[in-house]
Amino acid sequence: IIATHFPVDIASLPLLQPFQIKKPAESSIVNTIINEQHANDTLTVMMNQEEKLRGDLQKAKNEDSKDNEDSNNDSTKAGKSTGNAKKSYKKSTKKQSNAANIQKIKEIECQIDTVSLTLHQCRQNLAQFTGWTKAMLQAEYSKLAVTLDQNSQDYSDLEEAFSFLCPRLTGVTNSDHEEYYHEQRLAYVKEMIPATKKAGERNFPTSLMALPYIVKFQCDDPESPVVAALIDEMHQLAITECCRARLEKQIASDPAKFKVLKHVEEMLDRKEVVTTEVVRKHYRKRSIKLHPDRNGEHMRPIFEEFTDARTVLSSSRLRQSYLRGMLDVFKSY
Repeated sequence: IIATHFPVDIASLPLLQPFQIKKPAESSIVNTIINEQHANDTLTVMMNQEEKLRGDLQKAKNEDSKDNEDSNNDSTKAGKSTGNAKKSYKKSTKKQSNAANIQKIKEIECQIDTVSLTLHQCRQNLAQFTGWTKAMLQAEYSKLAVTLDQNSQDYSDLEEAFSFLCPRLTGVTNSDHEEYYHEQRLAYVKEMIPATKKAGERNFPTSLMALPYIVKFQCDDPESPVVAALIDEMHQLAITECCRARLEKQIASDPAKFKVLKHVEEMLDRKEVVTTEVVRKHYRKRSIKLHPDRNGEHMRPIFEEFTDARTVLSSSRLRQSYLRGMLDVFKSY
């Protein structure tokens, strides 16, 4: 199946966001990636067609061999008997069947020759588009990298994105190794578009802030680092789960898809670490203002609720289970 990709879907992929694509429909990067995906899908369709034709050819040759064997057996039996019209008719029918099968074999072989030529052209097209995509990403990376502080998160995100989409290999001339890395980029785009669509949009800060444990944790600012980190983590969790469902049965035989799944799982791990650290910092900062030893005994109930919320939100397993369940409940209303 040749998928139709929209520019906005390509530009919204996590590893494309560091390239700061503001007008997806006009972006040379987005357009070359779309062409690259189309060329790869076309190549896959033609390879499947060739495989099917070769299977049909083998089946036809097996039938031809069987017919020839049966014909020889009938000739032997006919030589030992007096013969009759019925046997002659049967022999004539088998000859016609053999002729039809030979013609079928010739037609399939002709189709295979045509598909093989098309496959050669498809491979050339894909090689051309993968080269263009790598060149476009390289140019945009070089352009952006000089404008960013090398110690900034934006620079780190750009480095990671470029390294995954266009790994820079030193001293490697093996063309198969280069193709593997093109396959990695192709697999990322192909698998991440449906995964991000299924994961849906990020939750709004207001939805998260209405949850009881978020309220108890004194997160009353929509721009709070805690709220932002939780939204990022839950969105990455949804993407990761979609990718696992799509790829788990394929990664053993496809190194590129294994790399994609490994990447999204590593992204989730990092976001979990970030969220946990943000929660701990928030707790340390706010606990000074809420602790009953410093602010009076009347603050004890509030501080205990605050601590209970910290217990849940500081554990990735507990907070993900809590947020998933509570957000589903809120969405049902």
